[in-house]
Amino acid sequence: MAAVVVLAAGGAWAAMHGARLVVRAVRRADDASSSLSIIRGIRGLVVAVAAWALAGGLRADPACRGARVTGMLA
Repeated sequence: MAAVVVLAAGGAWAAMHGARLVVRAVRRADDASSSLSIIRGIRGLVVAVAAWALAGGLRADPACRGARVTGMLA
């Protein structure tokens, strides 16, 4: 259950950070580094969705007690 909370919180942080980078890149479209900022922002949003999907899968599977996640992350 703790892994679900950590993944959900990490996903929320990645989503906020990614959205902030996308907004910064759109506001400063003439800046030379805006293309890099938008790529990093999109990457942050993708990481957030992946973390939330993994947390949702752990939450939905009552037989999984974190052993599968520990094996994947190790």
